[in-house]
Amino acid sequence: MIDVKRVDVFPSFKTCDTLLAVPLKNSCFTKELHKHLTASLLLHTFTVSQSIDEVVRIQLKIDNQGRCELMQIISSKKVQKMLPELDNVIRESVERLPTLFPALKRGIPVTSIYEIPIVVKID
Repeated sequence: MIDVKRVDVFPSFKTCDTLLAVPLKNSCFTKELHKHLTASLLLHTFTVSQSIDEVVRIQLKIDNQGRCELMQIISSKKVQKMLPELDNVIRESVERLPTLFPALKRGIPVTSIYEIPIVVKID
């Protein structure tokens, strides 16, 4: 039976493509994605009136051509009120992602969806 809800190989950035072992390639994708998003967020100065420690989730769709689309940003009302510019910063960051290779299922490029947590902690 083929599990159509799971891919065999995650999407990949060029920096990860030389790795042969699937677990290492998958881990590289996750680390590079987090590294890119974190770097983009650190370029901005966020000012808040009270401390915040929450998780924002972003849903990304990476199609079978490697194109990335931000599907949804899931955050609390508190985050939305205190950091109204956060959604735009995340959108811009996703738009600037380096070239991606699509996920693979049985060697065939497929569309995949990922939910990535981003910890927002500002004192």
